[in-house]
Parts: sequence; structure tokens; C-alpha cells
Amino acid sequence: MKPTPVRSLCPHLWMLCLIVLSALLVPARATDYYVTFAGAGAKTGTSWADAYAVGSLWTTVNTTMQPGDTLYLGGQETATAAHYGDYRLTISSGGTSTARKSLIGVDRGFGFPKFVGIQPTKSYTTITLADTVGYWTIKNLHIEHREMGLATAGGAHPGLVIDGVTVRDISSRGFSFSDSDGLLVQNCRAERYNKLGFMFSGACDGVTVKNCVADCSGAGNADDPSWYAVCSDPVGFNFHIKNSTAAPNTNILLEDCITMNNDEDTTTVDDYEQGDGFKMENSNDGVTLVRCKSLNNQDAAYDLKGTNQTLQDCIAANNSRYGFKIWIEGTLTNCVSVNNGARQMTLPATSPGHTITAINCTFHSRTNTQAGVITEASGNTAVLNNCILSFAEGKGTYTGGPGTFTLTGTAKLENTAITTNSPMYINPVVPWDGEGNDFDNQTYGSTKGYNSAGYTGGGGGGPEIIIDNTDATGVTLTGSWSASTYTAGYHGTDYLTDGNTGKGTKSVRFTPTIPTTGSYDVFMMWTSGTNRATNVPVDIVSSSGTTTLSLDQTVNGGQWVSLGAYDFVAGTTGSVLVRTTGTTGFVIADAIGFVGATPPAIASPARIINNLTSKSLRPYNSGTGDNVNIVQSTYNNTWTSQHWTITDLGNTYYSIRNVYTGKSLRPAGSSTASGANITQYTYDSSWQSEQWELIPEGAGYYGIRNRYSGLALRPLNAGTGDDVQIVQEAYNASDASMKWLIAAP
Repeated sequence: MKPTPVRSLCPHLWMLCLIVLSALLVPARATDYYVTFAGAGAKTGTSWADAYAVGSLWTTVNTTMQPGDTLYLGGQETATAAHYGDYRLTISSGGTSTARKSLIGVDRGFGFPKFVGIQPTKSYTTITLADTVGYWTIKNLHIEHREMGLATAGGAHPGLVIDGVTVRDISSRGFSFSDSDGLLVQNCRAERYNKLGFMFSGACDGVTVKNCVADCSGAGNADDPSWYAVCSDPVGFNFHIKNSTAAPNTNILLEDCITMNNDEDTTTVDDYEQGDGFKMENSNDGVTLVRCKSLNNQDAAYDLKGTNQTLQDCIAANNSRYGFKIWIEGTLTNCVSVNNGARQMTLPATSPGHTITAINCTFHSRTNTQAGVITEASGNTAVLNNCILSFAEGKGTYTGGPGTFTLTGTAKLENTAITTNSPMYINPVVPWDGEGNDFDNQTYGSTKGYNSAGYTGGGGGGPEIIIDNTDATGVTLTGSWSASTYTAGYHGTDYLTDGNTGKGTKSVRFTPTIPTTGSYDVFMMWTSGTNRATNVPVDIVSSSGTTTLSLDQTVNGGQWVSLGAYDFVAGTTGSVLVRTTGTTGFVIADAIGFVGATPPAIASPARIINNLTSKSLRPYNSGTGDNVNIVQSTYNNTWTSQHWTITDLGNTYYSIRNVYTGKSLRPAGSSTASGANITQYTYDSSWQSEQWELIPEGAGYYGIRNRYSGLALRPLNAGTGDDVQIVQEAYNASDASMKWLIAAP
């Protein structure tokens, strides 16, 4: 007997089964909970109107909430309302890598939720993440008067995000983390701590700390000596514990962080008083600090004993002893050390074989009793490339010690702050708060020493155009990519990974909107690791064609890596394509940056040759009088009437004067009409009609546009013969007859 199909037994029952099954397969919708100090309404936690009271906080966090859920904790609703006082919360239940739990403080009119301890001795920890609890986001809280503000306890704590938490008046540690992989701490503050602002005691891999502040005294740029009497070896950002056997911290990124006023005042006169800004013990590997500042500390601004250390755009100022104290290895790029009491940079290692490299850095001493860069042992080397060593007045020790110094393109300056001299720096006044361009060098610009605009490897600022993987436009994904924050060193909020699968079927195209046709330096950022691909194909599509590079993503994470300079036309025709073809290991696509490359020096005298016609500018029949028409002619190197003196007038404008006649290019009668002839005339620096903008088109070609009329040079009707009149018309970057080669004769 043939069996009866199940669907024929009962169509309605079959449909009901499908509905039930579908419901079971759909993930549960995340739930939001609401808590205020006193609670409200029915106290069901479903809204602010029916918020739970604080007595339900522990149960909600640890029992009620499921992965993916969010608890909103309300702040005070009136100036006199009670805050959360001495409440202490231990979190014992975590989220998952795909469904986080979140505790979000909400300003209900009088600030974010506040927790203030009541013990005279500042005891306990306000928020503790218990053994193996991870994947929590904790945001927008204020904690005061504790031993510690927020801390992890035992076991692994993966995927934590701590955002916008302020901890103040702390007897031990503001924030304390251990075994916290993929940790993100951002927009947090530690103030008035006796020992440590932020502590990462070990086994933390892939740590990102962004836009955080550690101010030991809480006094900012002021001073509070009374606080230092209760401090004990304070440190703003401390990584690992000296002589600890805990696993090392690895892949650490600190970005836009500030630490200051770490000082102690001991009762014994001969005591070596301590206080460091950023401190890395030996067990830290893969350390990157970007745009960090360390000010007014007792010992060192940066005391770094880690390996694979990179510092970029970092500032050390007004510390009592040392600016940069680099022990084992490190590279400093575009960093500045100013007015540190003993040494602007020191290499204190007593064992040989260590090299510290500084590129485009400034080491400035206020007095000749301070020193520039010092080594403390033979066999160690300081490499200073395009740096500046300077003294405000008479010179002292630029470099010293038994080690080796290699100086390439490095300047030594003295009397840089003497008012009778033209100041070599913008405003070399100390103490300096690290803000502004005060210590940009006016003599060398971005070619030597620190520059506040930042460093790209090409002597300019950071990328002018940045396309991040999270941008709504300009990013095109092919194939399946996953967003991740696991490894530190990414731009923005996350990065993309191909998951080491589907090789050859996945790509990410970054398409910039180029504002002006010209040459651009291209940069790429990724997160590095030993599991990354070493041969990532990257195609740069420019106006000159497609260039393919092979990049090693096991190294150089967390920094802008130069891919070279390329010509791009205005608009969106250029791009950078990250592919996975032929790779072994994870491929990362994070961010691409573009910087308008410094244009090459304009040749002068120069020949000016049309791109379409290959003819040269000259006065008709080499006439020497005013109002002689400018025409194009077959180039003859021996005719100086075809050579032009081009002078930079500033503000992107140039004068263009004929070598033979001495006359200047201008539209006839200073006309603003399209089609007007171009003539030569006696030069008058006050006439804008004799000033020209040179628009870079790449490969030495320029558009030549008049300042007064706003119109550009071209042969009449794009004629290709000799003696064709040169006229002015609206500039068109795609018209070859409007592009002119400016090159030495």
C-alpha cells in the first residue's frame, strides 16, 4: 500500500506545523530593560514610566537579561534626586560574540548615572566583571570614591567595550583589566587616583584604547601638590606588572590618549620620587601609540620596555625628568619632546644590541642643563633621521653617552627662543600644553622635525580623504566579509576580514571622491597578526592605469602604510581594490587614505608645451612690445623667446614672464571674455590679470588659469599649426589642448 503524504492528512495541521517551526527558528528579539534609582509605575522594567528600582539591578543583569539584551540605567531626574550611592555590581553572566549584553547609562536631565562610595578609606570596586564574563558593553557611567572603579576578576573576559565611563577619587586603580582579549576602552577618564589610572595587568591581546584621559591630580594644566602627598608611584596608563609571570599583553593600540600630573611627594628627601605617563613593562609586544600626549609627570612621559613599539605624532612636555624613555626597541615618527627636565629622549638599557629610531622628531631643551638624546650603555644605537635637536638659548648636550648615534638630515639649533632672532618655531614658549602648532619649525616646515599637521611619510598631514570600511558610500563589497574588532589597530569602529575563506571570490573596492585633479599619495591601514596573509593583492586604479601591489598584512598594523603616489582626476574614477586571489591567511580591508602630494617644484626658466599640439608658447615673431599676441610654435631650444620665468607669488598663483622680452602673460586688455586673446604686457605685480593658477594634471602637465578672468589657456579652436593664437576659455580638465607641460628647457 502506497503511504499517504503527510500534507494530505490535514492541510491546516501542516500549515500550523510550519508556522510553529518557523517561530522556533527565528531568533528571539532582543529586549530592552529600564532601571532608575527609585523605579517608576508598575516597576516592570519595560519603559522609563515603569522602570525597575535599583534593587532589581543585579537580578536583571545576571538572571533576566539574555545575550543581545540592553539595560538602560537612568541618571538623576532632578538636582536633588538620589544617585546610586554605594551600590556595587558584580556581573556574573555574559553575552556572546554575536549577541552582546549592554549596560547603558542615560542622562535624564542631571547627568549620567553616578555611583559614590561612602567608606572613608575608599574601599571596594563599583563594577566587577566576574570570572570568564565577556561580551559586555558598559557605557556612560560616573564612579567616585572607591578603591577601584571598574575591574575584571579572574578568567578570560573577551570582547569587552567600556565607553564613556568616568572614574574619580580612587585609592588604587581607576580601571583594571586582565585576560581581556579584543578589549575596547574609549572616551573614558580616570581622575584623582592614588596609584593607577588604567591598568592592563596581563594576557590582554588586541587592546584598543581611544580618546581616554588619565589625570592623576584631576587639576588639568594647573597643579595640586597636596594630592601628590597621598600618591604612590602613580602611572596614567600601565601595561603589565614588573616581574610578573602573567602572560604578556599583545597588539596594543593607544590613540588620542592624554595623561598628566602623575607625581608623588614622599617624606624622605633622598627618595627617588616616581610618576610616569605611559608605562610598558617587558611583557608587552606590538605596541602602537598615535597622537598621544604626556604632560607634567614626575619621572617619564613615556617609559616603554616593550617590543615592536611604534609611536607616531606623540607629545612629551614639561615632565620633571624624561620625555621618551625607550628601553629595548622602538620607532618614533613625528614626535616632539619639549622642556623635560633631564633628557628629551633617553635609551636607558644597560645591555647592548638595542636600536631606537626617530624620524622627523623634535627634541627641544629649555636650558643647557637639559639634554637632547642620551644613551646609557655602549652597544646601543640612536638613529635620528630628519630630526631637530634644539635649545631655547645657548646650546648644551645635543647627543651624549657611550652609545652610537647615526644622524641623517638632522639639524642642531640653538638660541631658538631668543626674541632678537626671528623665531625658528612658531611660538617656542614653555611650559607648553601640547596644543596647536607652537613647535612647528618655520625654517624646515614638514621636512625636518615635528609638525602638528601630522606625518604621512611624504611631509604632510594625515590623510585628507579617508574611506573607512563602514562608510555608507565609496565602499563596494564582493563576496562575504565579516566585521571584527578583535585585533587592535583598526581605523574607525571595526575592520573587515575575509575569514580566510572563499579565496578569489571576495574583494573590497574603496572609491574616493577626488576634489582636484592631481597627484595623491595613497595610504592603507589594516590590523596585523601572525594569521594574516603575506601576499594581499591591492590594485590602485589611477588616471595612469592600474598598478598592483602585494602587501604583507602580518606586519605594520595600526598605521598608515604608503602605497605610493598616483595621478587621479577629479571625481570618482579612481579606486583601490583589495582582493583575496592567491592568498593564504586572513585578508583585512579597513581604510584607505589619500593625501594631495606636494607638487614638484615648478621649473624656471621653463618651456611651456601644449599636450595636444606639442607646440610651445612664445610672443608672435618674438616681438618685444606690449600687447604682442602669444602664439604656439614648434619648439626650438635655442630661442629664449620660448622660455619663461615662472615666479611663485604665494596663495597658489604665479607670474609668467618671457625670458627674451621680459613681458608678462595676460589676457588682452585684462579681458574677462571667453575667447579673448592672450598677449604679453609690462609686468605689474598689482594686476591680478597677470597672475596665473597652475592646476596639476600629473606627469608635469598643468592647466594654466588666469586669476582675474578665471579662464584657462588653449590654442584657438585647438589648432595644431604654428602661430595659432592662444586664447582663454573655461577650463576643462579632460581637454588635452588645455594641458601644458612645464619643464626645464
